[in-house]
Amino acid sequence: MKLAMCQVNTVVGDLENNVSGLLDIYNKYQSKADLLIFPELYITGYSPLDIVEREDFVQKQLDLIYKKLVPSIKSTAVIFGGISRHTSSGKGLHNSAYFVCNGEVKAIVNKQLLPTYKLFDERRYFEPARMDTGVIVYKGSRIGLSICEDMWSAGSGTNNLYDKNPVDNLCQKGVDLLINISASPFDITKEKKREEIIKTYIDKWKVPFAIVNYVGANDSIVFDGNSRLYSGSGKVIASAASFREDIVIGDINSTRYITEDAKSDLDNIHNAIVLGIRDYVNKTGHKGVIVGSSGGIDSALCAVLAARAVGEKNVTCITMPSKYSSRGSVEHSKKLCKNLGVELLTVPIEGIFDQFCNDYSAFTGNKPEGLALENIQPRLRALILMAHSNMSDGKILIATGNKSEIAVGYCTLYGDTCGAIAPIGDLYKTQVYELAKYINRPGEIIPKEIIEKAPSAELRFEQKDSDSLPEYEVLDAILKLYIDEKKPAGFIAGKLNYDVELVNRVARLVYVNEFKRRQLPPVIKVSDFSFVLDRRYPVVHKFS
Repeated sequence: MKLAMCQVNTVVGDLENNVSGLLDIYNKYQSKADLLIFPELYITGYSPLDIVEREDFVQKQLDLIYKKLVPSIKSTAVIFGGISRHTSSGKGLHNSAYFVCNGEVKAIVNKQLLPTYKLFDERRYFEPARMDTGVIVYKGSRIGLSICEDMWSAGSGTNNLYDKNPVDNLCQKGVDLLINISASPFDITKEKKREEIIKTYIDKWKVPFAIVNYVGANDSIVFDGNSRLYSGSGKVIASAASFREDIVIGDINSTRYITEDAKSDLDNIHNAIVLGIRDYVNKTGHKGVIVGSSGGIDSALCAVLAARAVGEKNVTCITMPSKYSSRGSVEHSKKLCKNLGVELLTVPIEGIFDQFCNDYSAFTGNKPEGLALENIQPRLRALILMAHSNMSDGKILIATGNKSEIAVGYCTLYGDTCGAIAPIGDLYKTQVYELAKYINRPGEIIPKEIIEKAPSAELRFEQKDSDSLPEYEVLDAILKLYIDEKKPAGFIAGKLNYDVELVNRVARLVYVNEFKRRQLPPVIKVSDFSFVLDRRYPVVHKFS
């Protein structure tokens, strides 16, 4: 049997175009394969979130499936993900896989395991299947069909949350082929975990396994694709690309296998963020990106990723020097933008800054000083950046903060936190430097001066980040254990051989800045544990 794995990038809620896209692919490939397979919730896009609670949305999706899509499917069968209704108690909706052939819905398989951890909250919208289903007989083969999380009850990569294993249950009934349709979000650990789990099933049951995964980005979530067909011995028969649409055909009986080159974490992170920016801009109907270029490493990396996502002609960088800015910051911004071929505007803020301080003093009788004086500058810069965004023909501002700064609140609310999306908000500062060096491997794109100079917000004379924070190597080591692994301060101090008071100081900074993180723009998720999606802490609490 030949399978066409249709790894497609859809837009959430764009029901008509999603259905039309499926039919276009079907018409092109129906003669080349025996079965076409599309990802989880393909018709709605993943994830529609609370749009699912609109009756008109659900009904329109069902009308398009039954009145437009199903009648157009002929002898070559199709599997795709969508919503179905049910009349028993509970939510009233299932996350389903439709099996369609000869103008009829031959089977609907409902998802059994609904994830409610980290970024997932499927129990909010769907009712789990009440019984094991999913064995479909087609062209003489018994196909075991499952949906994404239903396979995540095996291997060391499992979440260990469930008391049943739907895929094992299917195999116990006797199957010749396993198919899983997925919307499995990217993080740097995910591809290895998926493969390990799939091979656990293959080792146990000795049957071919096809996984068809979603690709593209919606809001903060990026889907990497990497759809594959494995033989019953665990070898790869066919493999779709990473981070782009792809349709590949594989024969489950083939003995011709492929060997894939391993991709580095930095390569995957780079591609994920580029895709995240591109889809955010394109799917929201915008035309480009604006970056506040400080001459620092964060804004430089964001400018490079934005240019690769939407094209250099669609990126505008703006440098806004003050009296505290080093000469190098402006010159380095110019060099970066020349290397990238992007537009650079220079808007000095010293005059605006002085005028504001003078006016504030006249109104209140107090001269701004300390942190208040420093924060005026990023807020003035945000005002200029947002004004230029409003005046541009469809360009959005991106926020350039990294995960380390976001963690400890080393960012100015309504200043450098402004933007429609935060591309590197899930990268620790040390990872920012690693990715910058990775980008420079073929030749200098980010000026070496930017990479080598000590990081500074340049909000006062001779300021360095290390004046307020531990060195980033130290800070990030603490944050990874405290945030990602949820370890207490005493454990962290012992493991890293750091003073416990230092660890407590970092933990305190994380604690008091929760309110800032609540107001961040969407952060593109690339780690196993991101702030905006995976972490839900109250702003007001007393646990220390």
